[in-house]
Amino acid sequence: MTTAQAAHLLREPIAVKGVQNAIPSLHMAWVLLAWWYSRGLSVWERGIAMMFVVFTAFATLGTGEHYFIDLVVAYPFSVMMQSLCAFPLRWSQRERVTGVL
Repeated sequence: MTTAQAAHLLREPIAVKGVQNAIPSLHMAWVLLAWWYSRGLSVWERGIAMMFVVFTAFATLGTGEHYFIDLVVAYPFSVMMQSLCAFPLRWSQRERVTGVL
């Protein structure tokens, strides 16, 4: 098959059994956490982490994996996950409780 023939092939979605991606976008949540935890690294490393955030947002929207609201809700989900894993903070501290809630 030539490239010209491949360009004219009919593209169809493939029905897959199982749960579709939902809200929040975990793709976005994890790259947000990676970017937040890149603080203290060089400007180049933080830039790469930020590009990862931007390209993940565009990729999940562009491929139809998520809606825009899924990406927005990933932010508070990331804050909650960060608070759950903030081991230096006690559960009685306001910062940790606020982040989880």
